[in-house]
Amino acid sequence: MPPRVPSFSSRARRPAFAGLAAILLSLMQASCGGGSSSGTPVTPADPAITSYTIVPSRVAPSAQCEDEITGLGSCVGINQQPDMPNTVIVGTAPADPATALFTRRTGTTGTLRTAQSPNDLTAIDAHSFVQLKNNSAEIGIYVNGLDRNTAIPATSVNPLYQFFTTPPAAGAIDQRVMPWKDGVARDLELSFDLTVRTMRRADAQGFSQSHPVIELIDTVSRRNFYITLGAAAIQPFPATPETDFFGKDFGVGKAIVSTVFRDNPGFGIRLAGNALVCDSTSPATACPATPTSFRFRLRPQDIAFVIARARTLDPLLSPNSADYAIDNFSFNNEVNGEAEVGLTLNNYTLNIIRN
Repeated sequence: MPPRVPSFSSRARRPAFAGLAAILLSLMQASCGGGSSSGTPVTPADPAITSYTIVPSRVAPSAQCEDEITGLGSCVGINQQPDMPNTVIVGTAPADPATALFTRRTGTTGTLRTAQSPNDLTAIDAHSFVQLKNNSAEIGIYVNGLDRNTAIPATSVNPLYQFFTTPPAAGAIDQRVMPWKDGVARDLELSFDLTVRTMRRADAQGFSQSHPVIELIDTVSRRNFYITLGAAAIQPFPATPETDFFGKDFGVGKAIVSTVFRDNPGFGIRLAGNALVCDSTSPATACPATPTSFRFRLRPQDIAFVIARARTLDPLLSPNSADYAIDNFSFNNEVNGEAEVGLTLNNYTLNIIRN
């Protein structure tokens, strides 16, 4: 059975205005909200590798994380569940009972962000939460399907990095990240370390999965589509390119072109890591307790392939790679029904590599 269709339905975005270009440039350079970038938008004069690593300090609804006025850079986005405005500082010593309570869910420590009362550790443990460390690329995430609060049959908590996508005003510098605009061959490479500590469901209707997402925006039509790479799930992934998921997001209707971290991906090159099947109700298929390193490369020909595939679902998308900018990249941790996922994501990085 292929992975369920991810929902990005709460990712509505307020418009950004060209007159704010100077402010937006300042936000990009400062990585608003604690984001970290070791690079700048790609131009022909850029170095061979331009890197962006998610180092968040904000946890907010995804619509706010993807708002280009306030959300450039790193953030942890929440979809279809309550916001997490409360901060709880717990110790880092393994013997600390409060630390052990949450570490058993995710495998890491850190300051908690939660929708629950800061004084009720039992309630926090029973609901979704995020763990962050100061200026760190290590993120703990626990998602419980019981927290879903909309009619959409899924909820997710997703670290993401938002880029600037608004066209420049006349005479202004174009701040969009458009790797193929100048005709130079560039690859996209995603890398991260993943430790899945919790992945379970109450019944066969429950489902949970975790995977990288790159969202591309066509700068001509202003339409978007998603590229997803299956990394961990509660049941086996498709084993061949012919069975990879390909369809529309059930929340916002955008095209999704997907493959899996395996030896024979439908596109791209899997450089490290194999997708994990992590149904923790069965010890034989539980995920490894140690981090797994993942790395995946998308070459220009792979980008052309996924664009062509996406256009069969959305013909208004441009056929030309040069017209596309990177809207954002994220790591989707999604739960459907009565299920859970808890993990540590570390050093989630997008490299743009000039050939």
